[in-house]
Amino acid sequence: MKRTNLTIRDFFTPDAKLTFLVGAGCSVDAPSCLPAGRTMMDAIIDYTCAESEINKIKKLEQLRFETLIEIVRDSFDNELKIIDFYGQCDKPNIQHFFLAEMMKKGNFIMTTNFDFLIEYALLKSGVPKKKLFL
Repeated sequence: MKRTNLTIRDFFTPDAKLTFLVGAGCSVDAPSCLPAGRTMMDAIIDYTCAESEINKIKKLEQLRFETLIEIVRDSFDNELKIIDFYGQCDKPNIQHFFLAEMMKKGNFIMTTNFDFLIEYALLKSGVPKKKLFL
């Protein structure tokens, strides 16, 4: 393979537009302190499953958050009120403010998160509510 003299800065020119893919880990740090997927899954399992089955279910390595939420929706919570828990937090952390600044500079954010903390960071950094879009 031929070596080049390129550096990382060569790829991130001032006019380059970046896309950030954001997951649950973004909202774990203070002051947001939202539980990551596995922590939330354990809490849901503890709350909804028979005590005799809890440990067996928690050991299912292939069980995904989305699958568990679908099971809860189909069995107990057809309006998915459990997801509203994430929307109650209104304290963005430094990562949310960084992402808000990146958006203000024309970059893109794709997120799998259920919270609105990036939007709150945009509002707190002076972006008018009418300019927010999802």
